[in-house]
Amino acid sequence: MKKILSFVLLAVILGTSLAISSFATDDTPHYSIDGATVEAGETFTIPVYISNNPGINGTKLFVYFDPELTCESITNGEVFLNSEITVASRLNVPAATNTNAMKTFTEQNVDPQDYNSACVAFLKNNDSNNTSNGVLFNVTMTAPSEPGTYFIGVLYSYASTFNSNIENVEFTYGSNEIVVEDSAPAVVPGDVNGDGKINTADLKLVKRYIAGGVSASDLIWANADLNGDNKVTATDLKNLKALMVGQTI
Repeated sequence: MKKILSFVLLAVILGTSLAISSFATDDTPHYSIDGATVEAGETFTIPVYISNNPGINGTKLFVYFDPELTCESITNGEVFLNSEITVASRLNVPAATNTNAMKTFTEQNVDPQDYNSACVAFLKNNDSNNTSNGVLFNVTMTAPSEPGTYFIGVLYSYASTFNSNIENVEFTYGSNEIVVEDSAPAVVPGDVNGDGKINTADLKLVKRYIAGGVSASDLIWANADLNGDNKVTATDLKNLKALMVGQTI
Protein backbone atom coordinates (compact mmCIF):
# COMPACT_ATOMS: atom_id res chain seq x y z
CA MET A 1 0.00 0.00 0.00
CA LYS A 2 2.88 2.37 0.91
CA LYS A 3 4.51 1.64 -2.44
CA ILE A 4 1.28 2.53 -4.26
CA LEU A 5 0.93 5.81 -2.33
CA SER A 6 4.57 6.67 -3.00
CA PHE A 7 4.10 6.05 -6.70
CA VAL A 8 0.98 8.23 -6.79
CA LEU A 9 2.78 11.03 -4.92
CA LEU A 10 5.74 10.86 -7.31
CA ALA A 11 3.40 11.03 -10.29
CA VAL A 12 1.68 14.12 -8.86
CA ILE A 13 5.04 15.82 -8.22
CA LEU A 14 6.29 15.02 -11.74
CA GLY A 15 3.03 16.19 -13.27
CA THR A 16 3.19 19.46 -11.34
CA SER A 17 6.81 19.98 -12.42
CA LEU A 18 5.92 19.39 -16.07
CA ALA A 19 3.00 21.78 -15.84
CA ILE A 20 5.22 24.48 -14.34
CA SER A 21 7.98 23.97 -16.95
CA SER A 22 5.50 24.08 -19.83
CA PHE A 23 4.43 27.57 -18.78
CA ALA A 24 7.94 28.80 -17.97
CA THR A 25 8.90 32.11 -19.58
CA ASP A 26 12.04 32.23 -21.68
CA ASP A 27 14.21 34.96 -20.17
CA THR A 28 17.10 34.72 -22.65
CA PRO A 29 18.48 38.14 -23.69
CA HIS A 30 17.29 38.66 -27.24
CA TYR A 31 17.50 41.04 -30.22
CA SER A 32 14.62 40.88 -32.71
CA ILE A 33 13.43 42.75 -35.79
CA ASP A 34 9.93 43.31 -37.14
CA GLY A 35 8.78 42.19 -40.57
CA ALA A 36 6.42 44.11 -42.85
CA THR A 37 4.11 43.82 -45.83
CA VAL A 38 4.63 46.76 -48.19
CA GLU A 39 4.05 47.86 -51.75
CA ALA A 40 6.72 47.68 -54.43
CA GLY A 41 9.00 50.73 -54.21
CA GLU A 42 7.56 51.80 -50.85
CA THR A 43 9.77 53.33 -48.15
CA PHE A 44 8.94 51.97 -44.70
CA THR A 45 10.34 51.81 -41.17
CA ILE A 46 10.66 48.77 -38.90
CA PRO A 47 11.91 48.56 -35.30
CA VAL A 48 14.65 46.44 -33.76
CA TYR A 49 13.97 45.38 -30.17
CA ILE A 50 16.03 44.39 -27.16
CA SER A 51 14.28 42.13 -24.64
CA ASN A 52 15.24 40.41 -21.36
CA ASN A 53 18.15 42.85 -21.14
CA PRO A 54 20.47 41.68 -18.30
CA GLY A 55 22.35 44.98 -18.33
CA ILE A 56 24.79 46.16 -20.98
CA ASN A 57 27.17 49.06 -21.27
CA GLY A 58 27.78 48.72 -25.02
CA THR A 59 26.75 46.67 -28.02
CA LYS A 60 27.29 46.50 -31.78
CA LEU A 61 24.69 45.13 -34.17
CA PHE A 62 24.36 44.51 -37.89
CA VAL A 63 21.13 44.63 -39.82
CA TYR A 64 21.58 42.21 -42.72
CA PHE A 65 19.20 41.84 -45.62
CA ASP A 66 18.63 40.70 -49.19
CA PRO A 67 20.49 43.13 -51.48
CA GLU A 68 17.26 43.98 -53.34
CA LEU A 69 16.24 45.93 -50.22
CA THR A 70 17.83 49.34 -49.63
CA CYS A 71 18.63 50.68 -46.16
CA GLU A 72 17.94 54.43 -46.13
CA SER A 73 18.64 55.34 -42.50
CA ILE A 74 18.93 54.09 -38.92
CA THR A 75 17.53 56.20 -36.08
CA ASN A 76 17.63 55.79 -32.33
CA GLY A 77 14.83 54.12 -30.38
CA GLU A 78 13.85 54.51 -26.75
CA VAL A 79 16.47 52.44 -24.94
CA PHE A 80 19.69 54.45 -25.27
CA LEU A 81 20.22 58.21 -25.42
CA ASN A 82 20.74 59.87 -28.80
CA SER A 83 24.30 60.69 -27.76
CA GLU A 84 25.03 56.99 -27.25
CA ILE A 85 24.29 55.74 -30.78
CA THR A 86 26.78 55.54 -33.66
CA VAL A 87 25.55 54.64 -37.14
CA ALA A 88 27.88 53.57 -39.94
CA SER A 89 28.20 56.09 -42.76
CA ARG A 90 27.63 53.34 -45.38
CA LEU A 91 24.40 51.40 -44.92
CA ASN A 92 24.31 49.00 -47.87
CA VAL A 93 27.66 47.24 -47.78
CA PRO A 94 27.92 43.65 -49.08
CA ALA A 95 28.55 41.71 -45.87
CA ALA A 96 31.19 39.51 -47.49
CA THR A 97 33.36 42.59 -48.23
CA ASN A 98 32.82 44.33 -44.88
CA THR A 99 35.65 43.52 -42.46
CA ASN A 100 33.62 44.41 -39.35
CA ALA A 101 30.58 42.50 -40.57
CA MET A 102 32.67 39.45 -41.48
CA LYS A 103 33.92 39.14 -37.91
CA THR A 104 30.36 39.12 -36.62
CA PHE A 105 29.05 36.78 -39.31
CA THR A 106 31.87 34.32 -38.56
CA GLU A 107 31.24 34.70 -34.82
CA GLN A 108 27.56 33.85 -35.22
CA ASN A 109 28.04 31.16 -37.92
CA VAL A 110 26.02 33.01 -40.57
CA ASP A 111 27.04 32.88 -44.24
CA PRO A 112 27.50 36.50 -45.40
CA GLN A 113 27.61 35.82 -49.14
CA ASP A 114 24.00 36.68 -49.99
CA TYR A 115 23.48 39.72 -47.79
CA ASN A 116 24.09 43.43 -47.56
CA SER A 117 24.60 44.89 -44.10
CA ALA A 118 24.37 48.08 -42.06
CA CYS A 119 26.12 48.64 -38.74
CA VAL A 120 24.91 50.43 -35.60
CA ALA A 121 26.59 50.60 -32.18
CA PHE A 122 25.63 51.85 -28.71
CA LEU A 123 27.92 52.86 -25.85
CA LYS A 124 26.88 54.44 -22.56
CA ASN A 125 28.75 57.57 -21.55
CA ASN A 126 29.34 56.30 -17.99
CA ASP A 127 30.16 53.06 -16.20
CA SER A 128 26.56 52.07 -15.42
CA ASN A 129 24.60 49.35 -17.20
CA ASN A 130 21.55 49.93 -19.35
CA THR A 131 18.81 47.46 -18.32
CA SER A 132 15.94 48.89 -20.42
CA ASN A 133 13.89 46.87 -22.92
CA GLY A 134 12.04 48.11 -25.98
CA VAL A 135 12.89 49.63 -29.35
CA LEU A 136 16.67 49.77 -29.67
CA PHE A 137 16.65 51.47 -33.08
CA ASN A 138 14.51 51.94 -36.19
CA VAL A 139 15.52 50.95 -39.71
CA THR A 140 14.08 52.80 -42.72
CA MET A 141 14.16 50.70 -45.90
CA THR A 142 12.98 51.00 -49.49
CA ALA A 143 11.32 47.96 -51.02
CA PRO A 144 12.38 46.71 -54.47
CA SER A 145 10.11 47.13 -57.49
CA GLU A 146 9.78 43.36 -57.87
CA PRO A 147 7.12 41.71 -55.67
CA GLY A 148 8.34 38.83 -53.52
CA THR A 149 9.47 37.83 -50.04
CA TYR A 150 12.78 39.24 -48.84
CA PHE A 151 14.94 38.41 -45.82
CA ILE A 152 15.94 40.84 -43.09
CA GLY A 153 17.65 40.01 -39.80
CA VAL A 154 19.77 41.38 -36.99
CA LEU A 155 23.10 40.03 -35.70
CA TYR A 156 25.04 41.21 -32.68
CA SER A 157 28.78 41.22 -32.09
CA TYR A 158 29.57 39.11 -29.02
CA ALA A 159 33.03 40.67 -28.80
CA SER A 160 31.47 44.16 -28.69
CA THR A 161 28.53 43.45 -26.35
CA PHE A 162 29.55 43.87 -22.73
CA ASN A 163 28.49 45.13 -19.32
CA SER A 164 30.07 47.75 -17.08
CA ASN A 165 32.50 45.14 -15.74
CA ILE A 166 33.75 44.63 -19.34
CA GLU A 167 32.25 41.13 -19.35
CA ASN A 168 30.79 39.90 -22.63
CA VAL A 169 27.03 39.34 -22.60
CA GLU A 170 25.38 36.69 -24.79
CA PHE A 171 22.17 37.36 -26.72
CA THR A 172 20.07 35.37 -29.12
CA TYR A 173 18.95 37.15 -32.27
CA GLY A 174 16.17 36.96 -34.83
CA SER A 175 15.21 37.48 -38.46
CA ASN A 176 12.04 38.25 -40.35
CA GLU A 177 10.53 38.78 -43.80
CA ILE A 178 9.61 41.79 -45.90
CA VAL A 179 6.71 40.83 -48.16
CA VAL A 180 6.56 43.12 -51.20
CA GLU A 181 3.29 43.31 -53.08
CA ASP A 182 2.38 44.95 -56.39
CA SER A 183 1.78 48.67 -56.10
CA ALA A 184 -1.84 49.66 -56.08
CA PRO A 185 -2.71 51.20 -59.46
CA ALA A 186 -3.31 54.94 -59.48
CA VAL A 187 -6.96 56.01 -59.48
CA VAL A 188 -7.50 57.73 -62.83
CA PRO A 189 -11.24 57.81 -63.51
CA GLY A 190 -11.91 56.38 -66.96
CA ASP A 191 -8.53 54.66 -67.47
CA VAL A 192 -10.11 51.25 -67.12
CA ASN A 193 -7.23 49.23 -68.60
CA GLY A 194 -4.43 51.18 -66.86
CA ASP A 195 -2.52 52.25 -69.97
CA GLY A 196 -2.47 55.92 -68.94
CA LYS A 197 -5.07 56.95 -71.54
CA ILE A 198 -8.85 57.32 -71.63
CA ASN A 199 -10.00 56.14 -75.05
CA THR A 200 -12.07 53.62 -77.01
CA ALA A 201 -10.03 50.72 -75.56
CA ASP A 202 -11.45 51.53 -72.14
CA LEU A 203 -14.94 51.86 -73.63
CA LYS A 204 -14.69 48.44 -75.26
CA LEU A 205 -13.42 46.86 -72.04
CA VAL A 206 -16.36 48.17 -70.04
CA LYS A 207 -18.81 47.00 -72.71
CA ARG A 208 -17.27 43.52 -72.61
CA TYR A 209 -17.52 43.44 -68.82
CA ILE A 210 -21.19 44.46 -68.86
CA ALA A 211 -21.85 41.78 -71.50
CA GLY A 212 -20.09 39.17 -69.37
CA GLY A 213 -17.09 38.76 -71.66
CA VAL A 214 -14.46 39.62 -69.02
CA SER A 215 -14.30 39.48 -65.23
CA ALA A 216 -13.96 42.27 -62.67
CA SER A 217 -10.26 41.43 -62.24
CA ASP A 218 -9.68 42.53 -65.86
CA LEU A 219 -10.66 46.10 -64.95
CA ILE A 220 -9.09 48.66 -62.69
CA TRP A 221 -12.26 48.78 -60.68
CA ALA A 222 -11.76 52.20 -59.08
CA ASN A 223 -11.30 53.72 -62.56
CA ALA A 224 -14.34 51.97 -64.03
CA ASP A 225 -16.85 52.56 -61.21
CA LEU A 226 -17.34 56.20 -62.14
CA ASN A 227 -20.44 56.89 -60.03
CA GLY A 228 -19.03 55.15 -56.93
CA ASP A 229 -21.87 52.68 -56.37
CA ASN A 230 -19.50 49.68 -56.30
CA LYS A 231 -20.94 48.42 -59.59
CA VAL A 232 -19.91 48.87 -63.22
CA THR A 233 -23.03 49.35 -65.29
CA ALA A 234 -24.45 51.22 -68.27
CA THR A 235 -24.38 54.38 -66.12
CA ASP A 236 -20.59 54.11 -65.86
CA LEU A 237 -20.40 53.48 -69.60
CA LYS A 238 -22.34 56.71 -70.19
CA ASN A 239 -20.03 58.61 -67.84
CA LEU A 240 -16.99 57.16 -69.60
CA LYS A 241 -18.25 58.42 -72.96
CA ALA A 242 -18.64 61.88 -71.41
CA LEU A 243 -15.03 61.82 -70.10
CA MET A 244 -13.75 60.85 -73.53
CA VAL A 245 -15.17 64.04 -75.07
CA GLY A 246 -13.91 66.23 -72.23
CA GLN A 247 -17.14 66.58 -70.30
CA THR A 248 -17.33 66.50 -66.49
CA ILE A 249 -19.38 63.86 -64.73
